Amino acid sequence: MAIFLQDILDYTPLQAGLAVILPSLAMAVMSAISAKGALKFGYRQIMLLGFGILMIGTWTLSQFTLTTTLLWFTICLCVRYIGLGSVTTILNNYSMSSLPKRLASHGSAMYNWIRQLIGTISVSVFSIIYSAQTVSLTEVNLSAGIINSVKLGELQAINNINFYTIFIYLVAFVITMLLNAHYMEQGIKEEV
Repeated sequence: MAIFLQDILDYTPLQAGLAVILPSLAMAVMSAISAKGALKFGYRQIMLLGFGILMIGTWTLSQFTLTTTLLWFTICLCVRYIGLGSVTTILNNYSMSSLPKRLASHGSAMYNWIRQLIGTISVSVFSIIYSAQTVSLTEVNLSAGIINSVKLGELQAINNINFYTIFIYLVAFVITMLLNAHYMEQGIKEEV
């Protein structure tokens, strides 16, 4: 998202960083609310809602244009982060609750290691896709004589990556819905 704000909308790094503060706060608040909501409405309903919000927010991030405003960007990112906040708390709780207490420290270390590994791999893969698509889309735009061909190529690549991410969320959603309900409910009750 920093590329979008800095390279396409021409904001400074400070302005780009400030634009992400509100979505981050929204995610933190939603993380706290989702555990309480899971007790009242059930974990599957909160996760279904969270994944739905996450996919809607990501879809809106894949629809940006060269005239997208900072306010609209922040609103779309808030929606996405609210979905992330509602899903990650429950999944983290589930992963730790399904372990015996004697393995909790090892499980926590493994959970964090896997998160770091997946984050690193996904940044690498999406960077490769972004670079390749930016080059090819910019060449297509240049050959068509479009003004702002480079910015438009970058924008189209960012939109495509956000759109591809929706499919990853769909796979994660299906896998999550197959999790054992017993551990999920037990873990939520113990934590809250």
